Amino acid sequence: MAKGFLVQSVGIEGFKGFTTRKEINFNGHHVFLLGQNGNGKSIIIEAVRWRLFGSARRQNEIVANRGYNGRCRVDITLISEGAKWYLRRTLNRGTTGGSDAVLTDEHGQEHSIREILPQLDSVDAGEGMHIIFAPQATPLRRQPEDLSAFERTVFNHLGLANPRALLGHIDNLINEQELTENNLGEKLTNARDDIDSEIERLERLRGNIASARPWDTEYPPSVAQSENKIRGLITEITGEQPDESLASLSLDALIDSAEDALDDRRSRDQKGLEDEVVEVKNRKGRLDDLSNILAGIEAKEEEAQQVQANLDAALEGISIDELRSNIADAKSKADAIALQREIIDAAVELLSREHGED
Repeated sequence: MAKGFLVQSVGIEGFKGFTTRKEINFNGHHVFLLGQNGNGKSIIIEAVRWRLFGSARRQNEIVANRGYNGRCRVDITLISEGAKWYLRRTLNRGTTGGSDAVLTDEHGQEHSIREILPQLDSVDAGEGMHIIFAPQATPLRRQPEDLSAFERTVFNHLGLANPRALLGHIDNLINEQELTENNLGEKLTNARDDIDSEIERLERLRGNIASARPWDTEYPPSVAQSENKIRGLITEITGEQPDESLASLSLDALIDSAEDALDDRRSRDQKGLEDEVVEVKNRKGRLDDLSNILAGIEAKEEEAQQVQANLDAALEGISIDELRSNIADAKSKADAIALQREIIDAAVELLSREHGED
């Protein structure tokens, strides 16, 4: 094939054994056709050969499927430098008639095949194209020439001069693939265990709901009943009559409205609780002050009782009135004694004067 072109796909319709249109995607990669005899490996290669050169393996070979009502046609999509080209060959008439070959670009413009693919004109039908089958059952003294040449071509193209090194790389790749598969298998097992655990949890939850259903009827409430109950809940939360706009809301919208009402109620209640907490703290402060005052009074009372006890001990059973009377008598006696002393002092002084005069 012309240098710089890669086969992306091949479409086969009504060619030999193809009774329906088949699209085979190559995507520009190396393709190996493997399968048992009679599965159509050779027909695919022959369809490509017929599309490129207009002939199959033998001259005047019948290529059209007699049981197919449509036209015998083979399409090949090529890629060159990112651009797509479309090769189509259609059988004109009969089963052995000529065919028309058309080459178009990705914009649908038709081009000359000789101009775009000049090498095709110099290649005879079948030249340079090999069909590789499985080795024959009977052992041979040497490998078939085409198989050995094919192997050498593949090794040289891949840059692998040593086939044993290739086998080593393949073994390593297989081991890595097995390790990856084992890791994926372990992850899948863990994921399945997690899923089974979650399913078991949900089954238990469903059983709990079924055994202790949150509704008070035998069967689950309908959507309309749930909507009415939510409207009643909103009325209970807000303490106001339901708004007319709630009548047209869906179940999900009513749930959102109920959640909003709960948030508003929660905010109001929280504010009221905060005020109550402040008031309780103030009351507690006043109670603490009163407790301190009562404690002081009790201390004073205890001190007064102690003074009274000391006073009672000093009085030795005498009342206050008797003590006052005794004090008054003692004062009178003291005043009398002081008067007598003054008289005596005056008499002594008088006698002293008289004696001095004599």
